[in-house]
Amino acid sequence: MKKIDRSLLPYVETEGTVICSFCKNSYEIEKRQQLNSIFISVCPHCGRQNINVITNSLNFIDEVLQKIEIMKKNLEELKISLEIEMQEKPCVDNYPDLFSKENNYHKLI
Repeated sequence: MKKIDRSLLPYVETEGTVICSFCKNSYEIEKRQQLNSIFISVCPHCGRQNINVITNSLNFIDEVLQKIEIMKKNLEELKISLEIEMQEKPCVDNYPDLFSKENNYHKLI
């Protein structure tokens, strides 16, 4: 795989609007984005993170899909590990309820 100098990637003008994949509301992002990049934005309506891809390259899409497969495998392994840990040391999986604005939860766990 060739090494890429990301500083050489041009910036492009986007629509500047994202639709949240959770609450389906739209929100504004910065219109100027770097081409062939992945960035995470936070929905101002529900607070969830959204993954956004800026590209015009099929090769970049293939690269991202490979990364997603690797991440999926790593997350499945992490899930198994957490399930074992939760059986040994019982705790409640209270995400996202505990971290909602209504709870005003600011303590470190």
